Amino acid sequence: MKIFSVLSLVAVVAFCYADARRSPKKPDFYYFPPSPPCRLVMMAAAVLKVDMNMKTIDLMKGEQLTPEFLKINPQHTIPVLTHDGLTLSER
Repeated sequence: MKIFSVLSLVAVVAFCYADARRSPKKPDFYYFPPSPPCRLVMMAAAVLKVDMNMKTIDLMKGEQLTPEFLKINPQHTIPVLTHDGLTLSER
């Protein structure tokens, strides 16, 4: 994963933090626990106290290839963050 993509996800976590006062809706975070880029985004969310809907995608079981996940991210990569119609992932 490119550093820029991870930093973009961290920026969106910061946006969700700022938006939390206006919208009670929590962002959805699709992740795989051992993934370093996913852990970086989770650490940023923890520091900013952004509450996210954590949705585990098990790469070992191929869950990133399911039709449901491909609708969210056609590149079938993680991490993915969605909030108020915005979907951000690696491209």
